[in-house]
Amino acid sequence: MSVEKRLQAIEDRQELWDLISRYCNAVDDRDIDTIISLFTPDGSMGHADGATEGSGPDGIREYYESKLVHFEHCYHYAHNQLVEFTSTDRARGVVNAHAEMVIDGEAILAALRYYDEYQRVDGRWRFQQRRSRFYYTMPIAELATGLAQPNKKRWPAPPTPADLPDSIETYQEFRARTS
Repeated sequence: MSVEKRLQAIEDRQELWDLISRYCNAVDDRDIDTIISLFTPDGSMGHADGATEGSGPDGIREYYESKLVHFEHCYHYAHNQLVEFTSTDRARGVVNAHAEMVIDGEAILAALRYYDEYQRVDGRWRFQQRRSRFYYTMPIAELATGLAQPNKKRWPAPPTPADLPDSIETYQEFRARTS
């Protein structure tokens, strides 16, 4: 691979990490216009289980306004990002993250993964699709005992099984071999 192509790959990875950081800041700042600008015109955001989704600028606005209206505060922290380029203008990624939220006076903690599809549009990387899957969501007061419970999605009620890690094929195979 040429030096130019290697340098472009490094720049693309940095721009994709910046996209993640801009996303976290915009959500926490309730900057809906910036959130929308981070998506392609046909982009979508939602939960991997299909429970909620917003597509296109209007759908994305509605998705975030309907969610964020319930949060007194929220703080998103992206921990790492894996990126696989599928072409010069497309990539997919996985981002591990935490979100701290205050909802109705109660502190909630979530651990999640975003499964992303990225597309370069007009020279900028944007989300084409973003799907979230959860390790857990629960009141911080329940964290010490809640992580050991089978139903780790404890907010909003009623408690249900978490999306992760049980749905990951390698996790299932490991558990089957070692149980």
